[in-house]
Amino acid sequence: MLMKSNRKSKPRVYLEGDFLIKDFGNQHSEAKKVFERLNAFRRSAGTTEINGYSVTAAGAEIAHDRPGCLIMPHFEGVAISELGEKDFEMAIRVVSAWFAQHLYKLQEYETGCVHGDLHTGNIIIDKKGRKIVLIDALCREARPENIWLDVLLFTVSISNRTGPTQTGNLQQMLYRDIIRDNPVLENRKLLLRQAMVLGRFFLFAARGVRERSRAFRSLMVGVKNFMRLLSPSTRK
Repeated sequence: MLMKSNRKSKPRVYLEGDFLIKDFGNQHSEAKKVFERLNAFRRSAGTTEINGYSVTAAGAEIAHDRPGCLIMPHFEGVAISELGEKDFEMAIRVVSAWFAQHLYKLQEYETGCVHGDLHTGNIIIDKKGRKIVLIDALCREARPENIWLDVLLFTVSISNRTGPTQTGNLQQMLYRDIIRDNPVLENRKLLLRQAMVLGRFFLFAARGVRERSRAFRSLMVGVKNFMRLLSPSTRK
């Protein structure tokens, strides 16, 4: 959903036994880049137990006989965007708590990365197996601007599922878990700057006008809510 180049053809994705294959064809260098990103984020994210769910990230291997193919486990479950209302809210709460713990670990070790394309379609849940898997990571360096991009994109994807006017409570949770009491992230100028970056992407993305308009509207409502939460009077 975010910052993916449209210049390269998308890989062919298919199942092969118990594995998911991403076939980049002759684009071996692109396959290697994606392989490195996925595994770097998997190492950075680790595995965390939250509210009875195991939260982890998907890794990959390069096929020995097909250097343009990535081999990944096929995870049972569905994207959280497909859940019913109560289960969707539960999943958002788990991911928000995971994000907060992930940032805490990054600050402790002073290294690592964030997902880079964190939206509800990139989060798979297996309710029966009590597992949540983050897929298709771009693995961006854990700088404040990239953290805010993930938070904003996650917020927009929540709004696309629930509607902007019903996202306020979940945004307060994201703010409380991830942003509040972090002096580097509690920065309204940084929020606005990254909102402009994401807004430009939405306006020029290769997708339908209606979808672009909806995403941009959700972004503006989300930014307004975060600006209110970041105001000194609200934080008291």
